Amino acid sequence: MNVIIRKGTPADFPAIFRLIQEFSIFQKTPEKVTINLDQMLENRDLFQCLVVEH
Repeated sequence: MNVIIRKGTPADFPAIFRLIQEFSIFQKTPEKVTINLDQMLENRDLFQCLVVEH
C-alpha cells in the first residue's frame, strides 16, 4: 500500500473542517467547535496539519 504524507494546504481545509465537525458530533460535543472554515482560511499560517493520501 502506497501512502503519501504531505503538509495540508488551504485546498484541504474544507475536508479537514468537515472531519472536525464529524468528530465533534461523534464525541457529542459539537458546541465545542468554535472555529469556522473562513477563520481557518484567514489564519492559514497558524493552522497546520498533515494529510495522508492513499
